[in-house]
Amino acid sequence: MTSPKHVLLFGDSLTEGYTIKGWLFHPYGKKLQTLCDAANLDVQVTIEGRSGDRVDSSSWEKRLRNQLEKMHSNEIAYRAVVILGGINDVFTSITTAQDIFDRLCTTYRLCEEFGVGHVIGCSLMEMDTGSDDGEDEIKRVAVNELLRSSPSSPFAGTKVPTAATRFTFLDLSDQFPLHRLSPEDKKLYWDDGLHCTTAGYDRMGELVFEVLRPLLGE
Repeated sequence: MTSPKHVLLFGDSLTEGYTIKGWLFHPYGKKLQTLCDAANLDVQVTIEGRSGDRVDSSSWEKRLRNQLEKMHSNEIAYRAVVILGGINDVFTSITTAQDIFDRLCTTYRLCEEFGVGHVIGCSLMEMDTGSDDGEDEIKRVAVNELLRSSPSSPFAGTKVPTAATRFTFLDLSDQFPLHRLSPEDKKLYWDDGLHCTTAGYDRMGELVFEVLRPLLGE
């Protein structure tokens, strides 16, 4: 009997599935697990999301390291880790886009150190906080551009991958937008200017599944 392929979903409230002001949690990992089961993929999804966590906090790296070390102690490596974080850091005035990008890269490298097969890094999703100055949005866009094209980004094609780890960029901000949706779809998918409805998180699960499925079949 073969062992299941382990997938870790790591992040903040968007991974935890925060919705209805915290009265309900509906992580996208539930939909992802359902899709994997329906496709007869022997996959075990682990969800590690914490609302309010920031990539520049000590708890962020500690949480990830704990998950990776737990698996390592059992001589198991995650087949894939999906990283979705940084949006809370955008609202910290002293934190720059470069700071957020650097911390995300540290997160990806930690996965690489533990021999994770595939690291899927997600862009910072669109938001609508009603801010007048738009500085938060400028910072969010700048982080995404760094992830896409900075020479130090593992997704830019300039980094030579190790034998164990491959990097994939999932541009959720483009594939699952907020501002380009019709009013009806906004109501369907988005709970507020930051978090999704249950239908929205299910849509995220579908998008992640589309990226993971060919990787899990290797």
